[in-house]
Amino acid sequence: MYLGNSEPSTLAEQSSEVVSCEVTQEEQFFRQNYLVIVASAQRVLGDAGEAEEIAVTVFAKFLREKVKCDIPIGWLKRSAFLLALDHLRANQRRRRREQMAPNIGPQLATPEEALLLAEQKEQVRSVLAEMAPRDAALL
Repeated sequence: MYLGNSEPSTLAEQSSEVVSCEVTQEEQFFRQNYLVIVASAQRVLGDAGEAEEIAVTVFAKFLREKVKCDIPIGWLKRSAFLLALDHLRANQRRRRREQMAPNIGPQLATPEEALLLAEQKEQVRSVLAEMAPRDAALL
């Protein structure tokens, strides 16, 4: 959007109004090393999408914490590797818990199963009604 007194008349004048987009050192470092970090995480995970998430997380941590190290690419690779392992382990624990956990919530029975269950309950009740109260209580 042009905020001057008059509209620019030539393309050169219009382009001089555009804010220059300089690439910061951090962005340049990210662009140069992003694919290396994604590849490092993908070797562990086997999934490109998850590896990209890991790479972005590692770069964000690197920049947010302003990590000081002699070999930053080494720190990034190692962090991506460890975070990918953590991700794998968390997925394994979640799958194990899901397999071990009983089915939560009521099981929806088919109409036939519901009818059979109702008949079985009625049979049990009728047998218990014929028994002596003490014997029925023991069962």
